[in-house]
Amino acid sequence: METRIKETSQDSKTIFSIIIPLYNTRPYLARCLDSAINQTFEDIEIIIVDDCGNDGSIGIAQDYAKRDKRIKIIHNPHNLGTFHSRIEGMKMAQGSYVLFLDSDDYISLETCSILHQNILHSPHPLDVIVFNMEGCSWDQPLLDLDHQSNQALIEKFYGASICARAYSQSIIQQTLLALSSHFPPIPRLVMHEDALLCFILLFFVQYFEITEEILYFYFPNPQSTTRAKDKKRFRIYKRNTQDIVRLFTYFDSLPISKAPHFTHFKNRLHTDLSNKVKEYKYHQTKHYFSKSPKFSSYIASQILEFRYNKTHKNFIKTMIKISIYLSTLGKKKI
Repeated sequence: METRIKETSQDSKTIFSIIIPLYNTRPYLARCLDSAINQTFEDIEIIIVDDCGNDGSIGIAQDYAKRDKRIKIIHNPHNLGTFHSRIEGMKMAQGSYVLFLDSDDYISLETCSILHQNILHSPHPLDVIVFNMEGCSWDQPLLDLDHQSNQALIEKFYGASICARAYSQSIIQQTLLALSSHFPPIPRLVMHEDALLCFILLFFVQYFEITEEILYFYFPNPQSTTRAKDKKRFRIYKRNTQDIVRLFTYFDSLPISKAPHFTHFKNRLHTDLSNKVKEYKYHQTKHYFSKSPKFSSYIASQILEFRYNKTHKNFIKTMIKISIYLSTLGKKKI
């Protein structure tokens, strides 16, 4: 096995805080924590935020904490959701930079070492360092936001994961202050919680840098919406749509909601909301028709597809699909 050289900073202060919200990811947690504790750059702390799951994940986390003193565990009083769990982790973070890692994902063992080199060699104090996530890459060089607006940053990174980035402690503290002083209480969210926290963090950014290396590895959890069975998927879409509606209502209540880049952000969110409502209605109707012996869910899905793309060409296409399905007694779908 290759011998890895461990790195530390000269003053041995905590440079990176890795925040890991934890909720029912027992099968993947060891891989996640191994990637954190085995970083070649050692001046880190790992903050696990226990969000009151019921699959025994916390027991694994506690075993790791006994073996590595850099691991700290925070226990939420009750299930708060990912957004609020990350906020709790931010309050405890002592590192000069903060990273967010989902407990079913993992990072390269070189992540903190590479980020540290970026920090040391940057001509400016960096507010955010963006690195690549497997399946998603950035192609922009250093962007000086003294010459470009925050809108450029928000347009580029809106909707992207809050992970695969390192945020300076200054940005973290400004965000926490804004949340406590200027933002109304934030509802519990499951859908789009990354978008909300991402926006607030980016609001304060002046300098950021992008590194080409793929350092974050996203794991497509089998329990996700796209892999759920129809009945469960229907419930998830309903919940997600309700979350976006709550989030959009929340944004409208903010005093900064008229700012240009905020307006752009809300427009993007509104587009997402419209699409999610369409998806929810699709699965709602499909769920309803699937219960009835008189209707086929395939026919229902074709009709719904036409409803959201009402063109003459699509109408003809839909009628052909349904005709072929009926003429073959449901044996052929195109």
